[in-house]
Amino acid sequence: MEILVTGASGFLGSYVLERLLNNGHCVSIIKRPGSDMWRVEHQLKKIRVFTCQGQPMNELFNGAKFDSIIHLATAYGRKNESIEQMISSNILFPTELLEYGANNGLKSFINADSSMPSSYTFYAATKKGFLENMKFYGFEKGIKAVNLVVEYMYGPKDDLNKFIPFIMESMMRGKSVDASPGEQKRDFIYVDDAATAFEDAVAATDEIERPYSTYEVGTGLKTSLKGFVEKVGLVVAVEPLVKWGALPYRKNELLSAVADPSKAKEDLGWTAKVSLEDGIDKTVKWYKENRGD
Repeated sequence: MEILVTGASGFLGSYVLERLLNNGHCVSIIKRPGSDMWRVEHQLKKIRVFTCQGQPMNELFNGAKFDSIIHLATAYGRKNESIEQMISSNILFPTELLEYGANNGLKSFINADSSMPSSYTFYAATKKGFLENMKFYGFEKGIKAVNLVVEYMYGPKDDLNKFIPFIMESMMRGKSVDASPGEQKRDFIYVDDAATAFEDAVAATDEIERPYSTYEVGTGLKTSLKGFVEKVGLVVAVEPLVKWGALPYRKNELLSAVADPSKAKEDLGWTAKVSLEDGIDKTVKWYKENRGD
């Protein structure tokens, strides 16, 4: 199958790319000129790379056809992106991909969505805003539109500016960290389990009858942030130097978020397989070997 992946150089994208290649798919990716390709550098000879510099999609792809697009690229706002940049990345760019696909035989579009509500951050608002466009192309243009709502991912090769890698790095270096009370509960899902959901969604699109579908990608289990960090501490074998309650909860903090993966199991045949303990063990091992002292 010919598959285009956006965001392939990112955390989740690198795992999705590896799974697709291992299963014999012909994969193309989109990258920007300044993209850091360290996670997928060893795969570049196996894939077709389109470099996006703001040119129209017809010019970028030059008539290339794809059976499916897996859209993982996103602008979180962590790099001081402007409102305009976030709207462009999270709404306009994927909509332009859909329009190109609608004119060039695209069969399915698999989107990575945030589990946070639109009121949580502007990033979440843009992700939810794009879904209306997805629905249009599903119902009116005949593209099978599949939205995967991904819970709190963790695992090897994540960015250090995210909370879990930052905490692990701090533990290994013996640094103290100020944090909120840490009672907010999340559905922590190992990144390779999440990647498998996208692979399964591509395989199942012919069986899905609805023009637009949403599936929740998580374990169905809740763990507090504090509890997660304590489990990391047991694996790292150090007492976490976290000052819980030193910071207030963020405005509009969501105190509980958990997936209902039953629909994904029924329609896609997908279920999370890696336990929290095994996932933490794999993640800590990687950071010890690649990040820590």
